[in-house]
Amino acid sequence: MKRFFTTIAAFAILFSFSNTVPAFSQEFSSNVITKTKEGIMNGKVFVSKDKIRMEMETAISIARTDKKIVWMLLPQEKIYMEMPMGAENTVTLMNKVPGEISRKLLGTETIDGRVTEKYEVQYQDKDKKQTIHIWLSKDLQFPLKSSNVDGSWSVEYIDVKEGAQPAAMFELPADYKKFEYGAAEANAAGN
Repeated sequence: MKRFFTTIAAFAILFSFSNTVPAFSQEFSSNVITKTKEGIMNGKVFVSKDKIRMEMETAISIARTDKKIVWMLLPQEKIYMEMPMGAENTVTLMNKVPGEISRKLLGTETIDGRVTEKYEVQYQDKDKKQTIHIWLSKDLQFPLKSSNVDGSWSVEYIDVKEGAQPAAMFELPADYKKFEYGAAEANAAGN
């Protein structure tokens, strides 16, 4: 159960900076490494224009701008949850951070063989000013890495492979059942 909550925490970091999934001019897949205080999580991301699929160890998330929803799939249980698309559940693959106040170029660095520009970005998150670092890929035009300045979390995309992604990756599997929180709670109370 702890592993499930660690996965949810990793998704929260991955999906924390945007209220819409950006439209990409290119399609690609990539490995993603998320580091938090709880540990390191490895996963994969698949991007197809306005659809994004994020796979972690115990869960899969599919963000669909065309439907304005995010599906969280739990493969071991073959269930999924459906959420309206919002700031708390969409991805960090954006050049500009919502609520951005300032951006300062710190220099260039190479990440996974790609030249990036490293920026210090300040943004307003509700009542609090936040500061992060992003490493913006010059050729792909999205952040290959994002990190809190205090080191409490980071997200890095490596082994990026450009190319079309299969449409079926962004659909719900036919054998999954929708999880309804109220129904699960009622079943638990009845036992």
